[in-house]
Amino acid sequence: KMVISVDEMRKPPWAIVTGGSSGFGYSIVKILVKAGFHVLLGSRNFKTGEIARERILMQLGEEAVGRIEIVALDMADLSSIRRFADFVETNQYFIALLINNAAVWAPAAGSKTLSGLDLSFGVNYVGPFLLSNLIIPILRRQRCESRIINIGCTEYEKCKAINLAYVRQQAESMNAPGSLRVTVDWARGLASMNAGSRSNPFVKVIFKQEMQSTRIIKNSINPIWSESFTYNDVEDLTGSVEFIVMDSGPFGSDIEIGSASIPLSGLSATGSTTHDSSMTIELPLTRIASGTRNEKSPKAAEEFVGGISRRRNSIVRDAATDVGGAADVPTENVEISGSSTSFLVTKKINLLRYSRRRIVVDAGRKQLRNETVHKRIRKQFPFEQILNVKFVQGSDTKVLVCFIPRDLKLHGHVIPGGQRPYSLEFDNVRQRDFFVRTLSRHVLSTIVFSNGRYIYKVMKNLNVAEKDIRSLIVDVAERKVYLIESYIDEVDDRALRDAFASGADGGGAKGFHLAFVQSLVGTDRRNPLQLGVWFQNGARWQVEFVEMDQRRQFERMVRPFLPVPPQGRLRVSILHTSPS
Repeated sequence: KMVISVDEMRKPPWAIVTGGSSGFGYSIVKILVKAGFHVLLGSRNFKTGEIARERILMQLGEEAVGRIEIVALDMADLSSIRRFADFVETNQYFIALLINNAAVWAPAAGSKTLSGLDLSFGVNYVGPFLLSNLIIPILRRQRCESRIINIGCTEYEKCKAINLAYVRQQAESMNAPGSLRVTVDWARGLASMNAGSRSNPFVKVIFKQEMQSTRIIKNSINPIWSESFTYNDVEDLTGSVEFIVMDSGPFGSDIEIGSASIPLSGLSATGSTTHDSSMTIELPLTRIASGTRNEKSPKAAEEFVGGISRRRNSIVRDAATDVGGAADVPTENVEISGSSTSFLVTKKINLLRYSRRRIVVDAGRKQLRNETVHKRIRKQFPFEQILNVKFVQGSDTKVLVCFIPRDLKLHGHVIPGGQRPYSLEFDNVRQRDFFVRTLSRHVLSTIVFSNGRYIYKVMKNLNVAEKDIRSLIVDVAERKVYLIESYIDEVDDRALRDAFASGADGGGAKGFHLAFVQSLVGTDRRNPLQLGVWFQNGARWQVEFVEMDQRRQFERMVRPFLPVPPQGRLRVSILHTSPS
């Protein structure tokens, strides 16, 4: 029964629950939230804690919103316990309850804490003892009734079984192999890989071909992880531990920020037993030098840029897929004739009247048309006017054709912009999906893959009111970038050779080796779509993408070839424990 009355307290009461992300602790957290408490949920795994919070929010609804805060707490790490107590004191939480619930049951033989203690003894006894002694001064200063609750077995048989299991575990550990515990603490001064001088870093820890990863810290170049990983069956201190700091990107397009490694032969015997070795060190991060990445083959280059960033609801076709080639072409109500594809659909005129229409994607004339069955044109739009195609949420047959927001000048004539999205409804989902695949190749936001090259449609300012379309082409396999002063969907090898021979300042076509790109710079804070491409010889290109997804994907493709800036530092701790 709960002795403390929430209604009588002067401030919102907080309860600390260790190990509250699963099992008994999860149930305790839910009961406390129902009783009116706010809860500091201490969890060794931050992601598991977030999942537990989301489950409770789904079960309890609005009464649980803002009531649960996840805080990293590893009861096997004394430094993590001290950081947790400092966090509580710094933020001046009004603590009414401390519930020591976290525990381990029958861990692997020979498992130890960072301090060299047996894992069961450290987590079940030492951890709660230390946390309680750090929280007690906070409770005393509050001058209000509070409680510390320790969760344990009340039945004699269970207690005896725990002690027996503990003794057996000690006996097994005499002949057990050692283990390696690697802690990733923090990083400082990481290179910015995204717009706004920010990265989304996480760390891959690799030891003897086994890889584990930290969580992703959003928008930070000075992240703090404080995450530990254990590698079991470590017979001897041979080999090294490798750390790779990555920048997380959408759809698997992660890129390396920097890496470092520690040879285990450098561990010193500073543990709590003569058989334990530990090390805490700050490592300088390095990265593969400019121009040496993707040396293996064009295939390796394609794999590097394989993850194309796109909007959640925007249909941007996969650049490596040939439209219509491998697609599942519907045989009903779809006609393909030369460069034209027609979709026969039913249009609702009013409650009683329906009409059959043909939606035509004409690649020859570069048009999207809405016609009657007798080919009388009702609506038509040039491809240059179409920005992207979107699904309509909640419908399996509808799409929205979205247009450019402003007027564009193309081939001497003006393409009007600012139109409202055009809604189309198809007879079934297969017909709709094939329409999207067919049209998406031709819209402005699509990154076209042609003859091993990526084609971006970008804009150039002609004057205050008018813009023109250019083609920005990246050949990752050949490590070249081109800017063509025309709007193209296909790449001609001869035209690219001429563009590259003309140099970056040569006429209407420009070309450069990626190794000569000095930096990528945002040139206008008010317009994040603009990007400056600066070269080592002083030449500068300024382009404006039609969508942010285009700019991000272009940056991720080109950045690995830029001169390597300082990559920052990474602090890690390693503890090797062997049987004692």
